Amino acid sequence: MQMFMRADQGSMDFSDFLEQSEGATSPGELFDLLVRAGRSVGFGRVAYLALRGDHPLVRHSKLPWPFVETNFPAHWLTSYTARREHEEDPVLRYVAVYQYPFRWEELTRSHHPGNGASHLCARAAREKGQRGVTVPIHGPNRRLAAICFASEDHGPAKEALGWFQAVAIQYYRRAADLDMIEAATDALPDLTERQLECLRLVAEGKSSWDIGTILGISSVTATYHIKNAMRKLSTGSRTVAAIKAIELGLLDPPRLIEGEEQELR
Repeated sequence: MQMFMRADQGSMDFSDFLEQSEGATSPGELFDLLVRAGRSVGFGRVAYLALRGDHPLVRHSKLPWPFVETNFPAHWLTSYTARREHEEDPVLRYVAVYQYPFRWEELTRSHHPGNGASHLCARAAREKGQRGVTVPIHGPNRRLAAICFASEDHGPAKEALGWFQAVAIQYYRRAADLDMIEAATDALPDLTERQLECLRLVAEGKSSWDIGTILGISSVTATYHIKNAMRKLSTGSRTVAAIKAIELGLLDPPRLIEGEEQELR
């Protein structure tokens, strides 16, 4: 793949970015790698935007929507979001209808559906004459995101756009992976002690009647607690619910009695 190169430094090969991004263990580490990749080709300002407020990647961001991660100047970000300029920004409108990376200068051409006075580009241009490229990302479930790379020196050559697109899509994929890991860690189901007691006995092979007898409740009440636990664990099977609770560390595995241990040997 032909890539845009700066005279004073070499660009990061996509294969290097791919390998390093697969090894990233947190969203912050992954974004730092994206910035290094952009900087290696002269585009050291990066903004990652999720263009729907319900986008799961917004979950852990401390920045105002639509920004998920960015190293753009703080005063730029504050002004842009305070004025809610993303609501009328032609760059973001273009992302919604265009699926390929584009250079910011293309937005001033007559065929662009907006007025050509892009807020994102105009503000970046005022920051020491930056130019840049945006990669639209149309994800699953109508999710819409964009990654913008800005340069103080020049815009990207056309042959660079494939590199930007490959890097952006890999970043998006890994960011989704890491977000899912964090979400799973943060979202352990909140089972009551009674629900856990019932699942512990389910794991031992007890029926609702057995569980009711052991716990001093009716079989109907035992079934009620088990069904609530099943709902919280997103399964329609009481056995699967017990297994999930064990896998999540909410329950200890059932202990076998001596006769059962001998039978399994």
